[in-house]
Amino acid sequence: MQVVENARSPEEEVSSFNPILLSLGTFLAFGLAIATGLILDRIDKSLKTAGEFSKILDYPLLGLVPEFNKAIGEASLNSRSISQEALEVYKGIYSSLKVINIESPAKVIAITSSVHGEGKSEVAANLAAAIAHSRRRVLLIDADLRKPVQHELWQINNAAGLSHFLSEKSSLDSVTHQLNPYLSVMTAGLAVAEPSLFFESARMKEMLHEVRSDYDYVIFDTAPVLPEPDTLMLGQVSEGVIFVGRPKHVRQTDVLAASNLIEQAKLSVIGLIVNCVSRYEQKENRTPFSYAYRTVGEDVGYRGNEQQPASHGNVAMLQTVTDEMVSSSGSNGRG
Repeated sequence: MQVVENARSPEEEVSSFNPILLSLGTFLAFGLAIATGLILDRIDKSLKTAGEFSKILDYPLLGLVPEFNKAIGEASLNSRSISQEALEVYKGIYSSLKVINIESPAKVIAITSSVHGEGKSEVAANLAAAIAHSRRRVLLIDADLRKPVQHELWQINNAAGLSHFLSEKSSLDSVTHQLNPYLSVMTAGLAVAEPSLFFESARMKEMLHEVRSDYDYVIFDTAPVLPEPDTLMLGQVSEGVIFVGRPKHVRQTDVLAASNLIEQAKLSVIGLIVNCVSRYEQKENRTPFSYAYRTVGEDVGYRGNEQQPASHGNVAMLQTVTDEMVSSSGSNGRG
C-alpha cells in the first residue's frame, strides 16, 4: 500500500456547539409549549377557579374548601375522624350558612352538584360533622340512591337504609345510625332505578315531618342534578339547596345547565360551596367566616358531651375532635 500524503492536523478547531442554533431551538420549544397551552386552554371548557363559579352563578358564596393532604384524608377515612383544619373550614361554612339564613332559616337542606366527582358527598358529611360539633342535632341522609357513598365514608352498615324505609320494609329507627349525641346518619340502603318516585311519596313527607321535630338540621346528600331528576324532586320537599362546584372538573355548560334546571324547578338555592380549590386561591379569597378564632396553642376537641384539649404535633388526624366524624379524602371528590 502506498501513502499518497500524510494526514495533517486541522489549523482551526471545529466545534459542534452552535449557540445560534441552540438559542433558536430553545425559542422554538418555548413557542411550541405556549401555543400548545393556548390550544388546550381553548379546548378545555371546565371552570378553573372559584371566581369563575361565582361569576356565572348568582348564588351567595358560603365557603371555599381546599385540597386536603391525601395522607391525612386516607387516615381520616379509616379512623372516621375530621382533621382540625377541615373542621375549621366547615365551621366557617356553617357560620356563613347561619348568617345567610338568618331571616328564613332552612333546616332541611339538599346538597348537590352538577355532575359526579365534585365532592358533594364529602361536603355534606363534613358540614354535618361541623354542625354537630357546634352542639346542634343533625341527621345526615344519603339520598343518592343511584350511587350512595355515605356508608363508605362513615364505615357503617348499609344493609338497611332510606330506600328500605320508603318502601315500608324498615322502620325509621332501624335505618338511623346515631354516631354521637348530636350526629345521626341514615344510609341509602339498596340502590333503586327510579328514586324520584320515592321522593314524591307520602311516606317521604311523613318522615320529614317526624325528623323535623327531632333534629335541628336534616341534610340530604343528593344525586347530581345532571342527568337525572332525582335532586329536583327531592328539592321540592327540602327548604333549600346548597350547590357544590369543583374547579377543573366540571364544564361551564354543565354548571349552567344544572343551574337552569334548578331555576325551572323553582328551588331555593341557599348558597355555593366551591370544593377542592388551590391553597393560594383559598388564601387570597377568604370568605367572611373562614378564620377560626381560638387561643394560640390550644385546640379544643369534642367527644360526646365533654370538651377537652386536643392533641398536637405532626399527628395526621385529630382523634379528640370525635371518633364519629369523617374527613375529606385527598381528591375531595367523593360524590
